Amino acid sequence: MEFSYRARSADKKLLQGTIRAPSQRDAILSLKNEKDISAILSLRPNKPISKTIQAIKTKAYERFQKLRQKPLIIKSGQSELIRLLMENLKSQALEGKPTINVFIQQNEEPKPIDNPVSFKRKAKFKKPKDGIAIPWHEIKLGRSQKIKARVPLKEIQLFSQKMSTLLSSGVSLSKTLTIVQGQTKNKKFKEIIKSVYDDLYSGMSLSQAMAKFPNQFNDFYVATVSVGETSGTLDKCFSNLSESLRTQVKIRQKITNAAIYPIIIFAVLVIILILGSQFFIPHFAEIINDLGVEIPLITKIVFMVADYIIYAFVAIGVMSFLVSAAFRFSKSLYFAYVNLKDSLLFRVPILNNIISSLLMFNFSNTMAIMIQNGIRMLDGLTVAHDVVSNSIVKAEISDSMDLITSGASLSESLLQQEHFDPVICSMISTGEESGQLGDIFRKTSDYYSEQLKSQLEMAMEWMQPLAILVIAAVVIPVVIAIFLPILDISSGSFIMQ
Repeated sequence: MEFSYRARSADKKLLQGTIRAPSQRDAILSLKNEKDISAILSLRPNKPISKTIQAIKTKAYERFQKLRQKPLIIKSGQSELIRLLMENLKSQALEGKPTINVFIQQNEEPKPIDNPVSFKRKAKFKKPKDGIAIPWHEIKLGRSQKIKARVPLKEIQLFSQKMSTLLSSGVSLSKTLTIVQGQTKNKKFKEIIKSVYDDLYSGMSLSQAMAKFPNQFNDFYVATVSVGETSGTLDKCFSNLSESLRTQVKIRQKITNAAIYPIIIFAVLVIILILGSQFFIPHFAEIINDLGVEIPLITKIVFMVADYIIYAFVAIGVMSFLVSAAFRFSKSLYFAYVNLKDSLLFRVPILNNIISSLLMFNFSNTMAIMIQNGIRMLDGLTVAHDVVSNSIVKAEISDSMDLITSGASLSESLLQQEHFDPVICSMISTGEESGQLGDIFRKTSDYYSEQLKSQLEMAMEWMQPLAILVIAAVVIPVVIAIFLPILDISSGSFIMQ
């Protein structure tokens, strides 16, 4: 056995070292005889190195089983035994045995051993108030001087794309506005850009100048530009806005194409009903009455409907005018109507899936731009609240903001809302854990964009047979009602009667 000792010699010097002996007694005798030691201060046996390694490995392995997802960080200056442990754990990982990620902590940042089995630590998501704050007071100041004008969304998308391209090329902001104004063909939008340039020249910020035109530059647009001015990334912000608007234009075109067919069918149906009830059916009814033909029940019903259908259309027009006037004078009545309409949209088959996908796309697309540009989460949710068009989802976003202020995460707060898809909640939870919330929102936005396109295509496929059925439901009774009297006339049965 090997023993470590500390002792004093006959001349009072402190001695220390190791000595080999079969037992502790033999070690004491050897020290007194060979080393000329007068007093032994300490004497303890040394454990074999293999047992020490095994003890360290066993203790570490038990700890690692409890903390599988946390990496072990060991200081590099402890002992050579630690390095032996590292090699042992590495061999276990290569053999397929359960192991953990081990780091050697040096003066620089910890570096992992080659080819360990790694487990990521759960990333902390940003606090709701972390990030750039949106200057809402400046935006509201500009909104107080708002000017009414309407410009197609495609024009605004092209404007954003040109602004991004020129600014990223190093052109100054004032020169960029001058160039874009000269390239714009829309006269109204050209006047708007000139007004923005004049306000910028007079000392206003670009976001304040744009805030005067809420019909073209909504809160989402102005807030993004304001953050770009603050962070010095105006070209990137315009690029993000251009991509977002391009996607919105494509989705609007899809929705318009899907709605054209039923609108045309409905318009043709209304025209047929009005012309038939005012010209053809009354003339046919007059002929039938002159001949004294017995009129079948279905023909009587069609004649009665034809007599009153024009009054029905007039009544619908008058009711629409009165309701719109009531909404203007009573805001509470208008909000009650909007809430009822928005809640009913979620109950209509086929349409409810399209509405849900559209709302989730608008929300995720807005949040993607907000988070990627460093805007605070609460400010981003405020902008998303304004962008989303459904009042029910607006209320749920407001409720989520209250929960986040109380300490809940974004995914937890949205998961408690009825109309938020579980898919977006799980994606946001993944983004919070990985620390890549902006990228996750962008991927989620792309997912709902593709889903919305497929749903619109499916709706268009269903629309054609449904339109045929609706036309048949209106036309077939009229044809039967006319055919039955004609059949009686052609057979001469009414004469015999």
